[in-house]
Amino acid sequence: PKILGVKFDPLLTFSDHTKDLAKGASERLKVIKALAGTSWGQDTETLLLTYKVLVRTKLDYGAPVWSPNASSSSIRRLQSVQNAGLRLVTGCHKMASENHLHSEAKMLPVGNHLDMLSAQYLASALRPDHPAHEPVCRPARRRAKKKTLQSRHLVDIAPLLVDGVMPNQAYPAAKNSIHTRFVSDAISAQGNHPLLNRPAHTIKRTEKTLPRHYRSTLSQLRSGHCASLEAYRHRVGRADTPACPQCKAGDQDVAHLFDCAAIPTNLSIDDLWLRPRSVATFISSHPSFTLPPLDPPPLRPPPEPPP
Repeated sequence: PKILGVKFDPLLTFSDHTKDLAKGASERLKVIKALAGTSWGQDTETLLLTYKVLVRTKLDYGAPVWSPNASSSSIRRLQSVQNAGLRLVTGCHKMASENHLHSEAKMLPVGNHLDMLSAQYLASALRPDHPAHEPVCRPARRRAKKKTLQSRHLVDIAPLLVDGVMPNQAYPAAKNSIHTRFVSDAISAQGNHPLLNRPAHTIKRTEKTLPRHYRSTLSQLRSGHCASLEAYRHRVGRADTPACPQCKAGDQDVAHLFDCAAIPTNLSIDDLWLRPRSVATFISSHPSFTLPPLDPPPLRPPPEPPP
C-alpha cells in the first residue's frame, strides 16, 4: 500500500519506495539538463536552487518514516541520483569524486541529510504538545525487529533534552544545533583534498562574476579532472599521450598547469579557490583551453556621498 506518498512493503525495508523515488527524481533531472550544459545556460546558484526544489524535496519527503530502516543499497541508489544532479549543476565529469561535488555545492550526502531531517523531526516530536509525541515515546517491545526514530537517532539529540523531553522554547536552537553538528561531521569526513593534501578552501565570491563556461572549467580543475588537459584526455582515450603539448616535460595535469615552464605563472593550485578570477584570466589565453573571451568584472557602484 501507498499511504500519503510512502510505499510500505511487507517487510518494511522500503526498497520499492526508494526505487520509485530514484526513478521519479531522475526524471526531474531532465529539467536541469535542459537549463545548462558545461559551457552555456543558467548560473550555478540558479541550477542548484532548481535541484533543491525539484529533486531534493522529492528525496526528502517522508524521511522520518522510511529512512531509519532503509538499507545502505537503497540510500546508495538515491545518492547516485544526487551525484548526477550535482554533476549537471557544477559541470564536472563523472570522474569527479562525491566529496568534491558536495563541497562545490555545499550540500550534505543523501544519507547524512536524511539522518539530519529524522533527528530534527525526533527532537520536534519529543515536545510535549507535538501530535506525534505519544507514539514516538512509546516503549520499544522486547524484541526490536525494526529500528525506530528513538533507537536510531535519540543518541544524536540526547544532550539537547531535559528529562527526556524537548522544551518548546528550546526547539529552535536545538534544530540549529543538530544542523550544525551534521554539517560539521560531513565536512570532517571529507578529509584532505587530493590536490591540496589538506581540507579545501572556501571558494571566493568573485567566482560568481564569471560566465558558466569558466565556472564549469574551474570546478573541473578543482576536481582534478578537466577535459582540456592532456592527462585527462589520455585517460579517457582521446589523446595518444598525457604529455604537456607546450613544454613536453611532464604529464599535463592540474598541478603541471601551474608549473609549466613554457607558460609560467605566479598562480598556484590554491588560487583555484582563493583567486578564481585570476585563474580564469590565466586560462582564457592558455592554448590548451578553448574558452570565449572573458568579460571584465562588473563595476562597483560609487560610494554614496555622506549626508
